[in-house]
Amino acid sequence: MSFINTDTSIQDSSSNPTLDSSSNLTNGQVLEFPSSHVLLETIRHEYDIEASRKRDIETRAGILIALSGALIGFYTTSLDFKILKNASTSLEYLGAVTLCIIYLLPTVTLLIALSNYLKILDAKSYNRVGLGGFNDEMGQKNSDEVSMRLTKVYSSVIKNNHEVNENKAKQFKKGITFMYISLISVIIVYILKQIISLIL
Repeated sequence: MSFINTDTSIQDSSSNPTLDSSSNLTNGQVLEFPSSHVLLETIRHEYDIEASRKRDIETRAGILIALSGALIGFYTTSLDFKILKNASTSLEYLGAVTLCIIYLLPTVTLLIALSNYLKILDAKSYNRVGLGGFNDEMGQKNSDEVSMRLTKVYSSVIKNNHEVNENKAKQFKKGITFMYISLISVIIVYILKQIISLIL
């Protein structure tokens, strides 16, 4: 049997090359992978880094989801489309519709940002080390061989999780960008409303 996760498995060690006379010896046993414990410890540290990175991104995304929802609710309640009622000519209607579209821009950008943050919380493609190989048969093997198998499993899992985290980071940056656009749009809308109130 072998250690497995949802996407990863390890081949049987029977295909490993024959040891030569330079192989290490410990307690009378030949060590095929004398550095496997060092490799396992190092790659477990990398696994922990990716897991911590995932938690950090998702925690920040959760905070911004709540903030985006609050901003959408606050902004939409402050929208005022009375300018459409005051329009009488086709040119005034065109200007009023244009202003209404500008008024809606912050809401649209906030919704796009919110959509990106929600996608970050999708962890379906995130892998972990499975428990398939933790049995009596595996416990009878040399520790260096087991360590090497685990190292290969961790390596495959980390490659997948790193790619997932990179995608999450890109979505987070995209959400932040749309939030900045939304805030700039709110400032522009506020200035336009002040100018319109002075004119009318």
